[in-house]
Amino acid sequence: LYSFIKKYKNIIEVKENAFFSVNGGTDSMSMAKDLLINHNVGLAPGCAFGQQYNPYLRLCFAASLPKLERGLEGISSWLQGPIGKK
Repeated sequence: LYSFIKKYKNIIEVKENAFFSVNGGTDSMSMAKDLLINHNVGLAPGCAFGQQYNPYLRLCFAASLPKLERGLEGISSWLQGPIGKK
């Protein structure tokens, strides 16, 4: 996870409790839907935790290491697309 955060430090901002935001991302529900539909990665939209978290997505670590690795690969692919270029 550390290498993932380091690689995308110019695109994402990590907040406490496994929340992170993406530069230019303001609608967590749309971002979460895009990740699920196009990259098969399920993240919790921040808006589920209150409006103050709407720009954030939440990653759950309660999974096996291989599942987390596949999830991070999907997020990496997503960040290399249009969302990461905003």
